[in-house]
Parts: sequence; structure tokens; C-alpha cells
Amino acid sequence: MEASLPQRQFAMIPQGLESGGVTLKEPDSEGEIESSARVTLRCHIDGHPRPTCQWFKDGVKLAESSHQINSKERTLSIQSASPDNNGLYYCCAKNAAGQLCSSSNFTLTVIGA
Repeated sequence: MEASLPQRQFAMIPQGLESGGVTLKEPDSEGEIESSARVTLRCHIDGHPRPTCQWFKDGVKLAESSHQINSKERTLSIQSASPDNNGLYYCCAKNAAGQLCSSSNFTLTVIGA
């Protein structure tokens, strides 16, 4: 008698993107955003396959070379925030299923020195 091996079933995960907003990850509250503080924003768009994320400030794409962008964590960090960083931030994510921008944005207001 042959031993039967259990059959493996593979679930097909559909490609797609799930909309989400931009939130403040660091510091804990907006009231704590002072000049020279570290600020981290997180993009809550998820999908399969994992999307790549692009960040925008006031409608202008932010370059990875001049900003601390972590694609895996989908975060944007500002090492030493200043009033020059004030503005409306949003993210857009793209994968094989398409492209989607954040459902809610974040307005950064840094308290001056």
C-alpha cells in the first residue's frame, strides 16, 4: 500500500492595492513637532505585490537622494525639521495592479525656533 502524501493547496492572492492615508509616526503627537525635531510620516497604502512608494510635498515629488525614504517601511523621515518643511504631504504607491494615492494627507506644521 502506498502512503499518500497530503495535497498542498496554494491560495492565489489577487493583485491589488488597498487605499490608506498618511499618518504621523514620530513624534507621538502633532503638538510635539518643534524645530530640529525628527519627524517620520508613514504611508498606509498596502498591496500585493508589495507596492513601491513615492512621496510628495505640496504636489512636488520628493527625491530619494535628498530625503530619507524607506520604501520597505513606506516612511518619510525628516532628520531635523524646520519651518521650511511645512506643507501638505502625501504618498502614491504603484505595483502591477496599478497606482493609487493616499486617501488622506498630512499637513506638517513645524513650530519655529
